[in-house]
Amino acid sequence: MMIDAQLDQLVDNASHASFETIPDRLLTALTADERAALLFSINDALTPILRDLAGEPGTPPAVCKVTLEITLLATQDDADRLDDLNLTDIAREMDDGAFVGTISARRFEAIAPTALRDELLALGNDGTFFDGLGE
Repeated sequence: MMIDAQLDQLVDNASHASFETIPDRLLTALTADERAALLFSINDALTPILRDLAGEPGTPPAVCKVTLEITLLATQDDADRLDDLNLTDIAREMDDGAFVGTISARRFEAIAPTALRDELLALGNDGTFFDGLGE
């Protein structure tokens, strides 16, 4: 999580980098005050975007539930091994082994901070996995 000073520096750096991409032929038509106003406008536009990406200082990060769909083609003998394989093993089998298949994200669902502990417990976690990430 970024502190206010880090976020301010990120926004300033991004604003100046964006300003530098504007062709000189466009900037020379502006007065010094207009160039300064343009830089402030870029800063104002980037601030909420970068704040959302970095997370508001002191706010817990947004957590979402991602549901994956795995579709495999395998012989019956290989399919019978699925209970003994983790996702890494399945992906390896898809890349270099006995399975042909795809993995795709089918659903993204935002998890409210008040529901996060219950969601973690439902997945077999002790409910503390994301503790401290908002600090």
